[in-house]
Amino acid sequence: MTGTLPTELGNLSLLTHFSLRNAQLEGTIPSELGNFGNVKTILLGNNLLVNTIPTEFGNLGSLTKLEIRECNHNNGYGL
Repeated sequence: MTGTLPTELGNLSLLTHFSLRNAQLEGTIPSELGNFGNVKTILLGNNLLVNTIPTEFGNLGSLTKLEIRECNHNNGYGL
């Protein structure tokens, strides 16, 4: 997957692990990902995501690992 993260991904409420590492993603993280009610892991490292972590991520009570940035690959830009 390349481009931006579609907001429709938030409809995957039964998802437990979500990984799009090294996917050449750009733009912001949609707040709709805060609807991942059962997600334990979100891995978005090595992309060009910008802005902030959506406040809706506070609703992810099962989340134990969140990876968004690895400076080696995005030159320190983004999250």
